[in-house]
Amino acid sequence: MSFIKSKSELIEYFLKGIKNQNQLKIGVEHEKFLFSGKEKRRVNYEELKIIFKKLEKFDWKPIYEKESIIGLKRGEQQITTEPGLQYELSGAPLKIKSEQMLSKVKKISKNKLLIISVGGIMTADDALKRIRMGADLVQIYTGLIYQGPSLVNEIRQKLS
Repeated sequence: MSFIKSKSELIEYFLKGIKNQNQLKIGVEHEKFLFSGKEKRRVNYEELKIIFKKLEKFDWKPIYEKESIIGLKRGEQQITTEPGLQYELSGAPLKIKSEQMLSKVKKISKNKLLIISVGGIMTADDALKRIRMGADLVQIYTGLIYQGPSLVNEIRQKLS
């Protein structure tokens, strides 16, 4: 491990971490607890290891800390154990699944629901796409963070 020794090295370090606009993504994490079916108690670590071993048959690769399996990884997805033996599902951004679900919900609801599309709307084109897929409103929080207030006018122009 080498330490940063100058201001220019520090700047270089941060510049390497800058992502292009199309690389900006927000992932998602879900924490869950597992319970045994019969006793209705939380599973212990030994039982969790058995579950992880079974998931390896579906191309999940084990993540180890020393000799202990602490999670699984498949592509950009991970299943990891947490200190309280809950497990956490982490994944790549859910933009595609979100968009697929938007169209399904619109169709099923037969226009009886107000649908607000949330997450991953970075550009005016993203907003327009979600509206065309069935959203009545779009939440542009992420886009505002990265694009700034000009995004609102860009969306208005696309919609007119």
